[in-house]
Amino acid sequence: MGVKLSGWKLLLALAVVAAIAAYRVETANTKLDTQARARMQRWVQAEVIRPIIADTTKDLAEKGAALEQASTVTVKSVAVRGPLSDAIMRVELNPSPALPPGTPLVRYYRTHYTDGIGWFHDGNSTRLLWDLAALRY
Repeated sequence: MGVKLSGWKLLLALAVVAAIAAYRVETANTKLDTQARARMQRWVQAEVIRPIIADTTKDLAEKGAALEQASTVTVKSVAVRGPLSDAIMRVELNPSPALPPGTPLVRYYRTHYTDGIGWFHDGNSTRLLWDLAALRY
């Protein structure tokens, strides 16, 4: 059993689908600067903090100083490509002495966006997937 739409019903159905898609994209883009940036800021700081905590050669005072310096790592810019359910996020960091030598300032992450809940980090990604994500809309 199938549904056949024609005439004004087809136009109405297409308008509803377009409105829902536009709402999702606009909602995600307005949350990108605040929510995504804050979430990625915490994630990147956690990546910097993990090796400091795991380092057994430093005493507690050295670790405390290193952790305090790690909190100065900040996100410079955030951009997203691909469908919201499976997006690639490009995060650029500000240079910081807390970053280990050789740390790339541009990172790519797999993310997804859910209405009402927001952005989620699904893992690391690559520049190639970032470039290909532009084709997935």
